[in-house]
Amino acid sequence: MQDIHILKTSKTPEVVIKPEKGYMLIKGRSYPEDVREFYNPLIEKIKEVISYWLTSLVDIIEVHLKMDYFNSSSAKFILDTLTLIKTLEERGKTITIYWYTNEDDIDMIDAGEELAELLEHEFIFVDNDIFYNETFDKLDISEYEIKIFPTDKTPKVILDIDKAYLLIEGISYPENADSFYASIMRKLKAAIIYWKKELAGKDKRPKLYLKINYLNSSSSKYIYGIIQMFKDIKKDSTILPELYWYYDDEDSEDIGKELEELSGVEFTFVEADKIEPK
Repeated sequence: MQDIHILKTSKTPEVVIKPEKGYMLIKGRSYPEDVREFYNPLIEKIKEVISYWLTSLVDIIEVHLKMDYFNSSSAKFILDTLTLIKTLEERGKTITIYWYTNEDDIDMIDAGEELAELLEHEFIFVDNDIFYNETFDKLDISEYEIKIFPTDKTPKVILDIDKAYLLIEGISYPENADSFYASIMRKLKAAIIYWKKELAGKDKRPKLYLKINYLNSSSSKYIYGIIQMFKDIKKDSTILPELYWYYDDEDSEDIGKELEELSGVEFTFVEADKIEPK
């Protein structure tokens, strides 16, 4: 199916849909004079894309919302668009929705939280400085970087490609662990391939920093998988990763010891209030 690209104007956002990549972006400002004139044709196109996704092998759909401003009329149509895409979950697809903002932009954070509540689907709040575009096969490895804000249900996540580390800190019991962790796993996989090539023969080592005070069983599966991905780095390379478990109480220390035993790795345990990457 052909890609869709609608250019932005002074009053309408840029829209990019890559059906074969499971990618959708709405970016810019949205306050058209006639909101139906802009969004009704878009929704019809999205219905065609959804029909494609229903019968395709695309299992993970990412929606990226990077809005500078939108009015209440646009908010309704954005919600309608997301509601249509959310129906794919009933057919076994994983939907991940990214909401770009700044940590101190309370108004935009509130707007994202309100949309998430109305949609009854979690948003992942991402720093505006990190932009996940659709071309995951580009050589520009910065496209894979992650900086996710913590919430009352999800942890802080940083994947720094140049400094070669992944950091996960906080609590983890998202409403949908598949939605939260699927893209993290995919980007980490790409980062590890890059590290194996770029760090071979160098002193620099990939590092995993974990500080988790609570996680549910769904999250545990993904954290275990991430640990295994770091463990497997040394299987077919000379690179030895370093794994750190930070804790500030007995409960978080016990979580680390249990995961250490289950995964067959050796953590360096650090007692500290927060992670300080080395």
